[in-house]
Amino acid sequence: MRVLVLTERLDLGGAETMSVSLANALVESGQEVAFAAADGPLKADLTAAVSLFPLPRVERSPITFLRSIADCAARFRPDIVHAQGATVGALARLALGRRQKIVLTYHSQRTTRVPDLLSGKLFDLLFDGIIAIARYREASLLRRGFPAAKMAFVPSFIDLPLWRQASERIDPRETRRRLGIPADRRVLMVAARLVEAKGVDTFIRVLGRLARQGRKVFGVVVGTGPHLAALQALAREEGAAEHILFAGFVDSVLPMFRIADVFVFPSRHREVNPRALIEACGSGIPSVCSRIAGNDEIVTDGANGFLAETEDQYVDAIVRLLDDDDLRLRLGQGALQTAETRFSKKVCIGGIVGFYERVLGKAD
Repeated sequence: MRVLVLTERLDLGGAETMSVSLANALVESGQEVAFAAADGPLKADLTAAVSLFPLPRVERSPITFLRSIADCAARFRPDIVHAQGATVGALARLALGRRQKIVLTYHSQRTTRVPDLLSGKLFDLLFDGIIAIARYREASLLRRGFPAAKMAFVPSFIDLPLWRQASERIDPRETRRRLGIPADRRVLMVAARLVEAKGVDTFIRVLGRLARQGRKVFGVVVGTGPHLAALQALAREEGAAEHILFAGFVDSVLPMFRIADVFVFPSRHREVNPRALIEACGSGIPSVCSRIAGNDEIVTDGANGFLAETEDQYVDAIVRLLDDDDLRLRLGQGALQTAETRFSKKVCIGGIVGFYERVLGKAD
């Protein structure tokens, strides 16, 4: 099968990272794959077996963007175009007309450029199929009129064997030494864009409370964003400045997961299958995260982590995990089992390829 994976750009981001992983995994499964996107740092992560078609930035020249999509499809002649985002999918439909089968993976929690109430009917007109990566988003589109026969639920995935191999090559003691984290500290980690919606301020306040209680904890914040200076100031106010590292953007998050005892994810808005939580599961680390839609599809309270709604609940859950090694190990094993059974590449790619065949009328 010839698959064209289409996204706006190869910049850093959860949806973009997932798009690159999808293209690489499709090649491994025996498909012929091309990737069309504007240039960005994730370009280096595409395997050499994926044909790359550069696109211009859509905001600079929408007409040129449309022409480039049409040219890419004419040269590659895909059986199916897999658009990563509703906007780029709609542009693909405009560029290619009705002659091309187009599948959408919808990464957003809601539509923003059209009223959400109209999204189901509009998407039915635009796309031959939709892959939902969160159950609540699947249910939302069905309620809004998108036909169930054109829908599939396939969550995001990680390459677990590769993830483990890479993790085993990392020396946690060397990582601690390089980052300046004392050997006697228990590491709490968060990975998120530094914006208000991700709730990193909650992480800092919880860390400050634990430090004031005399707990030997150390926080690692992975990510960048416009709220960095405000969060650094908050760490000083909370007495946590000596107990926290703002790591910024990192080429690989694996070394941070390798030293983490607990992953914390206090996002305030609904998430759509957050990759950070899946990666924590793949690393065998229990998570303490907000009790919101999307998070609760990955973390099951008391099985592979804890769900929290207040700062007190975050503190209590983290203390339980730090004080009870058996509990932490049991929930870590539960996290690994979650990754293996629900978010492994083998399981998810099989579902995606099967959906392509349904859309193309090749399924039994």
